[in-house]
Amino acid sequence: MLLDLSPLALAALLGWSGLGKLRSRPAAALGAGTALARLLGGKGRAGRVLRLVGAVETLLAAVLLAWPTWPYGGLGAAGLGTGFLGYLVLARAVTPESSCGCTSRQAPVTWRAFVRAGLVGLGGLAATSAAVPWWTAVAAQPVPAAAVLAVAAASFAPLSADRDRRWPLRRARIRVQGHLPTIMD
Repeated sequence: MLLDLSPLALAALLGWSGLGKLRSRPAAALGAGTALARLLGGKGRAGRVLRLVGAVETLLAAVLLAWPTWPYGGLGAAGLGTGFLGYLVLARAVTPESSCGCTSRQAPVTWRAFVRAGLVGLGGLAATSAAVPWWTAVAAQPVPAAAVLAVAAASFAPLSADRDRRWPLRRARIRVQGHLPTIMD
């Protein structure tokens, strides 16, 4: 069941992240403060690349939702996760204080970004092994499927820097460290 539901969980993560990049601020504002802006030589270019990545994430999410047993959707997500990991290593080496731009917000590159990217890669590999469509798995065993999806959502939520302002202890820690204005923007 875990493998059969992995396309749905991964589609939710990629869709949320991709749509965030597509519908957020203007491209230049989206790329501002990211490591990508420094690597590409400008926030406008970085914003356009982030929009392209958002479009790829959204497309992969749609593929994983519509054709969950098609292995190439999972392979695409695994490749995307691997690319994210490579970018994060480069971003951390070049501009450790910059945002990665991963979820369309301004948050520094931390261990959470690495874990999130790794989960995208592993989730993509898991999705290649889905034997039945996610809707069949949910219909066959709705309560266990809901539990698996709830655990997946609970695993992804703390890895998102976007939600820091909603976690009281993180908000206090961020305020003490002086990073709240960056994350709140």
